[in-house]
Amino acid sequence: MGATLIYLLTGISPAELPQDDDARILFSDRTGITPHFLQWIQKLVEPTVKKRYSSARIALQAIRESVQTPLPLTAPPAPLVSMKQSSPVESSRFSSSTRIYFPPENCSFQVSASSTCLKIIMPPRILTLIGSWIVLGLVLAFAFPVFPMIWNYIAALVNVLWGYIIITFILILFVRLLVGFTLSCLETVTLEITEKETRFMRSIFGKTSWQVKVPTSTFQGVEPQWRMIEKRNSGILDNLIWSASDHNEDNSRKANVFFWLNGEKYTLANDDIRPTEVNWLIEVIEEFLHDIRRK
Repeated sequence: MGATLIYLLTGISPAELPQDDDARILFSDRTGITPHFLQWIQKLVEPTVKKRYSSARIALQAIRESVQTPLPLTAPPAPLVSMKQSSPVESSRFSSSTRIYFPPENCSFQVSASSTCLKIIMPPRILTLIGSWIVLGLVLAFAFPVFPMIWNYIAALVNVLWGYIIITFILILFVRLLVGFTLSCLETVTLEITEKETRFMRSIFGKTSWQVKVPTSTFQGVEPQWRMIEKRNSGILDNLIWSASDHNEDNSRKANVFFWLNGEKYTLANDDIRPTEVNWLIEVIEEFLHDIRRK
């Protein structure tokens, strides 16, 4: 039962979660449950059998005792709440009009929700853009002495006019790819679902560059995007990356979220995200759609 609870709380099989030196499953950073409940589950899955509860009756008594002290009442939150907490897939209904979601730890996206609206915002990849520009600058700096050699080689193969045409074509293609990559990193992706309409849009500096609007009734489903990762057979670096990756037996991992609007398939995030974030986003979207459709 403990392993099942861990899977339900984290969305990850206990066999895929890290362990400490005593073979205890480490999952506290992936859930927002109370310390009492966390200790109770940890005792259920203790590697040493003697340290576990000796019977189901004792385990049930322990969990009952941990909830004897009532929690203080608090005022209900505002109808629309912005969430950026450090816990995994879990939601709590504080009032009939508000649902609070707690994203996984260290996630970059933002989620806000009420009983009638769910908004997911994927921020621009500023650090990725800066890092890419730095790497590109270093590559160009080291490769600059080679450019005259490339020009002489092209000029030797064709006449000077064709040489200029080829170089111009290469530069235009390079600049186009560079501008496209830069704009994609600066994009903010927003998915907004209401009872009547769903909007999926991309914006740069607050100005919408692309969007699609459809009735929410045409929201046909959501599922993970799987990505294959390399096996550990290509060297020390590949071996380390493979070992650190959260993958399945077939070396695939959840990397993004697919969803269908009016028969068209879209990708939610503008870059790969963690499997725990994929699981959490899918659960949030499915739960919200279920709530508004049963009204």
